[in-house]
Amino acid sequence: MLIVLTAPDAKLADLAASLSKQLAACSGRQLAEPAETATTAGDSKRPPTLSTAQSPGNDVITGLRTDLASAQATRTTLTAELASLNSTLTSLQVSLTRTFTTANSLARDKALLERKLQDRDEELREKRKMLEGVLDEVVALTMQVNLLEQERDGVREKVG
Repeated sequence: MLIVLTAPDAKLADLAASLSKQLAACSGRQLAEPAETATTAGDSKRPPTLSTAQSPGNDVITGLRTDLASAQATRTTLTAELASLNSTLTSLQVSLTRTFTTANSLARDKALLERKLQDRDEELREKRKMLEGVLDEVVALTMQVNLLEQERDGVREKVG
């Protein structure tokens, strides 16, 4: 899994570096302070006690450890949140892909139905024209029949 440093991760890394520098500075002071205390006290036989020499350093170290624990807890929380957001992103991308596929399918279906509708409309127009033509022929034939009947009736009257 690829981990990308975000702004909170970068801040966390900066904090860790700062804490490391402070820890190194405190360790350097602790080493220097007992030597100074021993030479300035004038009693080179009696080394300074650990509790008095390291007491201020222990407070700093304890504070640094607390800060580091807090930073690590924050990092863990942010990492879990990032994993959750990544899974949400993945599921939304899959959903978006399905939605696009469905939309494309519906667009193809719509185009097909529109084409069928146009074809049916054209077919109905042609049938209407044919029907009008047939009706015109029926009217013409009816008129011819009427004329022929009139002629027949006229011929019968002459003959009869």
